[in-house]
Amino acid sequence: NSMWKITRDQVNYHTSNYTAIGYTPDPSIAEWPGNGNTADGIAAQLAPYVDANGDQIYNPLDGDYPYFQGDMAVYIIMNDEAGPHTHTGGTAFGIEVHALFYQYASTDPEINNTTFLNTKVFNRRDTNYTDFRFGIFMDTDIGNAMDDYIGSDSIRSLAYGYNGSSTDPGTGG
Repeated sequence: NSMWKITRDQVNYHTSNYTAIGYTPDPSIAEWPGNGNTADGIAAQLAPYVDANGDQIYNPLDGDYPYFQGDMAVYIIMNDEAGPHTHTGGTAFGIEVHALFYQYASTDPEINNTTFLNTKVFNRRDTNYTDFRFGIFMDTDIGNAMDDYIGSDSIRSLAYGYNGSSTDPGTGG
């Protein structure tokens, strides 16, 4: 249950300098969760990365670097077995969710004000689950939060938030 932030500029600097004498990777590159510790029961391959030498071991000093879309990204790994279920009292299923939130730095306001999300759901147990459902809570709060709406387009795999009025009244408007 952790998150990692990375920017395109950090990756570009790394790929241009990783062979330089005395180079130390930025923590965002060095701590990217490319591989898990299988001795601790964690999957061998976790967050996506470019494997420069093809050895399937994430090592920035070999030229490996995080793979992501956009100009800035946050990668999150959540596993329901990572801690007690104190709020729900439910049983852990061994489900792990990997989420990549990313944005582009663009002069196009629609792109510049959009956060994209890619998710992958992994079953980390030998149990076969049927009729599995996965949901995301979204609270957009665009200006005054009292007149916001959300919608979705399942064909294009997108959700969106929009303001319900042409002007936003009140202190949050």
